[in-house]
Amino acid sequence: MNELDSANNEHRYLITSLDGDLPNMAYVRAHKKLTSIFSKYIRMAEKNSVRVPQVSQLLESLLIDVYNLNLSCANLDADTGLYLNALCKGCTIKVLLMLFGSAMVPMITEDAYEEKYGDETPRMTSVNKASMFMDFSRQKCNFWKLRSSYSSSEDPFYSLQVPLIKQRTRNWPDEARRFVINLSQKLDADSDDIVMQDLRIDDDVDADIDPDVLNESQGSINTIQSSIEGEITKFTTINKNMWKAAIKTLEKNDQEVNATSSLRSFYALYRKDFPRMARVAEFLCAMTASASEIERSFAASSAQVRDPQKNRTRASKIELTLQLKGAKRFKKLHEKIMEKERK
Repeated sequence: MNELDSANNEHRYLITSLDGDLPNMAYVRAHKKLTSIFSKYIRMAEKNSVRVPQVSQLLESLLIDVYNLNLSCANLDADTGLYLNALCKGCTIKVLLMLFGSAMVPMITEDAYEEKYGDETPRMTSVNKASMFMDFSRQKCNFWKLRSSYSSSEDPFYSLQVPLIKQRTRNWPDEARRFVINLSQKLDADSDDIVMQDLRIDDDVDADIDPDVLNESQGSINTIQSSIEGEITKFTTINKNMWKAAIKTLEKNDQEVNATSSLRSFYALYRKDFPRMARVAEFLCAMTASASEIERSFAASSAQVRDPQKNRTRASKIELTLQLKGAKRFKKLHEKIMEKERK
């Protein structure tokens, strides 16, 4: 752009009509890097195959990717890095407010941070929390992977978010439990006394399971009560190898491992142990994360199913309505013209 702005450049006419100064290219480069990440996740969320259990997983991955992008500022030129740091932190605050209702933000007047509350209700509904709660690797509902990434940061902006996230999600498991119980009662699932089978799977690195869950896991329970409450109690104390068996089933069949496929695999494998929770899982996994794909499908099919003869408003009726609407204004204009002619 600076080269084009040269007085001797024959293509200078391309920018002479621009309003104001030339765009800041350092800002443009930083904005492009951040926009590419958000665009990727928006395209993923709008796919019809993406279900509600993946919403929290996608948002957590988005925040981690933005954080990792911010770490790359050290490898960029000073101006681009400065803009990228500001953009990444601004977007992080926006997403945190959307998820948890508050975030730690730097104060303008002094070198300190304060908790800022959003103007809108947090977007994480009971459905999203229940989807996390029924996932053994995320049943604490506390975004442990995000907290783990932020905990390793030397930047107080990120490290101070960790205790806030944990505090804001403290009651989420209880909320999710109540929602699962109420939903199960509405779905009227069958109940049986089931004996669990002992699974023997070699231990490996549990990088995809919340460490707090592993510490509280007490192994398999031999019997289950005939109630949704009993299933939940049993689920929260299952042996980790049961969850790993469901993941290995997906990998064995070359299927994508995500929050939705993991739920489906686990509750399909242990449906007899958790009949009511399996019904709830089916309900949650059937809900699309975005309505955009459905809206596009309806828009494309409407031309095929709509009967023009049943339309209540004809084109001629619309034209007449518009004429009548403008008649008063036209009448006043006509009177002014005639009055001027008479003079």
